[in-house]
Amino acid sequence: MRMLAWLFAAAAFVLSAAAAQEAPATPAQWRAAARADLEALRSIIAADTPIVVDEENPRLRAWYDRGYRQAQGRLARVRDRAGYFYTLAAYVNGFGDPHLALSQTATNPIARWPGFIASADGENTIVMVSEAGAPPEGARILNCDGRSLATLRTQTVFAYTLNPALARDQRAAHARLFLDRGNPFAPPPRRCLIEHQGARQSWTLAWRDIPEDFWQRYTIATNGPGAEFGVTLLDGGVAWIGVPTFGNDAAPQMEALIAEIDAR
Repeated sequence: MRMLAWLFAAAAFVLSAAAAQEAPATPAQWRAAARADLEALRSIIAADTPIVVDEENPRLRAWYDRGYRQAQGRLARVRDRAGYFYTLAAYVNGFGDPHLALSQTATNPIARWPGFIASADGENTIVMVSEAGAPPEGARILNCDGRSLATLRTQTVFAYTLNPALARDQRAAHARLFLDRGNPFAPPPRRCLIEHQGARQSWTLAWRDIPEDFWQRYTIATNGPGAEFGVTLLDGGVAWIGVPTFGNDAAPQMEALIAEIDAR
């Protein structure tokens, strides 16, 4: 059964979990799948990337071994799909190369939120969307479980997904910290200190299933609101050209935009 796709630049490699014909059904089977695919990952990296022979990037070669040992240490705690995936994801993400990524052919069933979506405001983490029983919109989250949010992002987000060297991912991590995907090695925050209208309050997070419109609002929180096709004239003779997508289905809007630019 194909469960993970390993991507390196333009080349794609498929991992087959322990060469199984069906999805693992027991914790022991998930551990066996994780162990088999960890070895497959290590072999693919050695055979199809320059990492093990790249003398100009010794950090990558060091992580090839150190990250592998860390992944081996997680194997005993693998019990389900999430444990399987995050064991391998931590190894891949640790290389810190945006050209290397791991994705599933089936998503983890767990997707929970604490009733709010946070977003970045500079270095601050601000509640952007909130429902009843959650911290109010505009509240600033100061820390959670006695740790700074920067520390939590490093330990529970960047260790498994996103890249702290990329500005977009730095912003996205503020929201990702408050999304539970069942990672057994990085449980979600339980209690946070917030500040709202000058007053500080300790808040116990109530995790629940995400609503139907969650991903749309989450995307806005991580990427910011999308631009609209068109030309906006700013002060000083500057023109702002909005291009929200280069998707093939946007060809009519792109053609109209080009015509508008030509006309101006």
